[in-house]
Amino acid sequence: MRYTVPEARHVLSIGTTRIYELFKSGQLESMTDGRRRYVSARALDAYMERIASENALKQLPQSKR
Repeated sequence: MRYTVPEARHVLSIGTTRIYELFKSGQLESMTDGRRRYVSARALDAYMERIASENALKQLPQSKR
């Protein structure tokens, strides 16, 4: 399954500028079909997993990292 940029923004609850920053930095993979850009469900899942694990690490005490 693939999402358009507006759909992916909605799933991630982020703005247009932020999603294009994620594309540019390589943190979120995308593909183009002609002039349209899409984000795969797999790419969204991978990004959300990475963010969740980063947030979990931030909440651990320094001694348990």
